[in-house]
Amino acid sequence: KHCTPNGLLNDMPSDLWFPKQVIRQTDRMKNPAINPADWKELITFARTKYREKIRLSHPHSHRSHYWRDLFWHYLLFAKNTGMSPEEILRIKWGDIEIKDVGRIDSKGTRQEWLVAYVNTIRSKTKQAREIPTNQGRELKRWMSIVKDYCSTNNIQEEISNNTLVFGNPHNGFKSYNYSMYGKAWTEVREEVSKKLKGHRFSNHPYTLYSLRATFIEDHLLRGTDVFLLARIAGHDVKELMKSYERLDIRERAKDIYSIDFGKKK
Repeated sequence: KHCTPNGLLNDMPSDLWFPKQVIRQTDRMKNPAINPADWKELITFARTKYREKIRLSHPHSHRSHYWRDLFWHYLLFAKNTGMSPEEILRIKWGDIEIKDVGRIDSKGTRQEWLVAYVNTIRSKTKQAREIPTNQGRELKRWMSIVKDYCSTNNIQEEISNNTLVFGNPHNGFKSYNYSMYGKAWTEVREEVSKKLKGHRFSNHPYTLYSLRATFIEDHLLRGTDVFLLARIAGHDVKELMKSYERLDIRERAKDIYSIDFGKKK
């Protein structure tokens, strides 16, 4: 549109200039879902040794301590909401509603059960959606950590509905740089790499986007209604199945080989 009218091109660019790239199914495997055993290794390390190591090596570096507490809660939130990393960096406390839906234990006593409802808009599709997640207790804990940290370090910034959930209190609660999350994830993953089995159909290492893939594949395996899941994930059903139906067939093999023994025709 610029070059041709100004005599810089004799002809308009054709499709040959920009050949269409064919996306293969193997290309969709670069953010493999995390199997339950590997997730346990990763999140346990992030919760324990990853946080403890910095407290032992740098006991007075409270900013580093805070960051590692934040990253632990970030991983929990990402895996249990299926939100993309850029979405989570924008999420505010006002976008989250925590409700006690309660449950009755074996003794007939009502126990607290906190469910968080997260309202978000996915930047890629601009689709608004509400995500219910069992992260109410963890979010309350994180809020308490944030408030205690601000009080201890004399940070006067008020935490309101417009405050980022995973913001930096030393920078007006603006978002941490995304590269920090990538570096932290790589460190955690490499520390436990020898214990990880990886995804059956992918040789690629787990990424932060693997947390989103894990959320979706876990629900597909659980039998969550695909239309409900597509709505929560911000996909249409066709794209959801194309990108994420990479299930370990052994997890669902019983659906294929099972026989209703004892039943007559």
